[in-house]
Amino acid sequence: MDSGLAASPDAQRVVFSGDLDISRYPELRRTLEPFETGTQPVVIVFDESVHFLDTVALSELLLFTRRVQMQDRSVELHVASRNVYRTLSIAGVAERLNATLTS
Repeated sequence: MDSGLAASPDAQRVVFSGDLDISRYPELRRTLEPFETGTQPVVIVFDESVHFLDTVALSELLLFTRRVQMQDRSVELHVASRNVYRTLSIAGVAERLNATLTS
């Protein structure tokens, strides 16, 4: 995972690489935690190497989004994999995560 501020001063950006499952939960949580506070919107990017996420990763993304939105900030999820985006849509959470397919 690679995280950092976006080039735009009005958004924070965090990039995830590789499949996201229960074995990576501590890493996922540590990566997202610094983005929970602040004033800027958050953009989460799943690069082309993210082909799978399990319910644990999905739950953490939903909880993170809720915590950020409670501060009147927005979260966007940019997904490179069509299959991951399809999974989010089938699970009925693509809209809640403000997910878009980027390729």
